[in-house]
Amino acid sequence: MGYTAPGEYTLSISAYHTNPLDSTTYYVGNVYEVWSTVQGHYQIYIPKSGLITVAEILLWNSGGAGTAEDTPFSIRKNNTTDYSINPAVHFDASVVRVTNVALSIPVNAGDYIEVKIVTPAWVTNPILTYLQGNILIETP
Repeated sequence: MGYTAPGEYTLSISAYHTNPLDSTTYYVGNVYEVWSTVQGHYQIYIPKSGLITVAEILLWNSGGAGTAEDTPFSIRKNNTTDYSINPAVHFDASVVRVTNVALSIPVNAGDYIEVKIVTPAWVTNPILTYLQGNILIETP
């Protein structure tokens, strides 16, 4: 957990390289492991109540970029509610930035989140995709 300014903190997201499959739902958290198809495997627990306002994620398609089909990214809270980060991420470059600076997701201490990625049926799949990012939480 990192602190950025009074009343804010960040939670890290990371995932080891994965060759994402077509039409598959993945979950990632802050454990540097392959992407999981099992929800709840990489939970990031919220230490202090607040509001998620920013998600910043970088993808590296280190083995090769895919094609530009829409891939929705969301924050899944407590395995019940999905909040969209970006509904149309494209894996068609070596480095892909996924950003949303206008989120408003209430979280309480003890809640958990994961980043949920729903892959399309790509014409060309990306290869060896790494993921790293941060979630900014503003506290009262």
